[in-house]
Amino acid sequence: MGSDWIWELRVPVAAGPALRGLYALAAERDLRPQRPDGLINLFTNPDADLRTVEDPDTAVAAMATGAEHGKFWTNGDIDIFVNWEDGRLVWALDACFCYRRPVSEADTFRELHGRLTGLWLDVAQRLNADVGRVLDEWSSDQIWEWGIHDALHPAGGWPAELGWWTYLGPDGRLPPPRLPEVAARTRRLPNGALLVTLLDDPAAVDPLRYEDLHGRWLRAA
Repeated sequence: MGSDWIWELRVPVAAGPALRGLYALAAERDLRPQRPDGLINLFTNPDADLRTVEDPDTAVAAMATGAEHGKFWTNGDIDIFVNWEDGRLVWALDACFCYRRPVSEADTFRELHGRLTGLWLDVAQRLNADVGRVLDEWSSDQIWEWGIHDALHPAGGWPAELGWWTYLGPDGRLPPPRLPEVAARTRRLPNGALLVTLLDDPAAVDPLRYEDLHGRWLRAA
């Protein structure tokens, strides 16, 4: 069972422009493709097959094929996995950088999580994302056997699995959330999209609450 944090967006934009848009907005938040020595990591597997390049355009072109993946680096030594797959932008923060208890030592994680979530929301609006989620891997694992994680998001409908944060692009056909507690945490953005925020502190995540909420969410469908 993993406990990475994952940010995902499905966007109606080709791979190259989507990745360039992502990295441009990431740079505004001090997240860059270059590691501390200036080189850019590319790999086909997060644990192997590493190669390095110097030119960001070369890196984006390789990532746009879907066969190679890249990274964000903070202005420290934390790296965040980034990839493009079948119309989805995805980035993930390894569990080794995360906290699951609301202790003071978690403040650096909270700041980085907030930076990555802010980037996710910026990219969603800039690239007109159809749908996006911020997911805690351990929480999703609680309901993995239900077979809803990769369910196709229906036009005019809600995802079967919400994230702790969920973005839904503007859609006049979308009905109100079917649970009052989800409705209470849903707000409309200036672009007409909806943002659902089900968690206040990423260092105080409760996977069992996630499971309970989704059980009731599906029964109310």
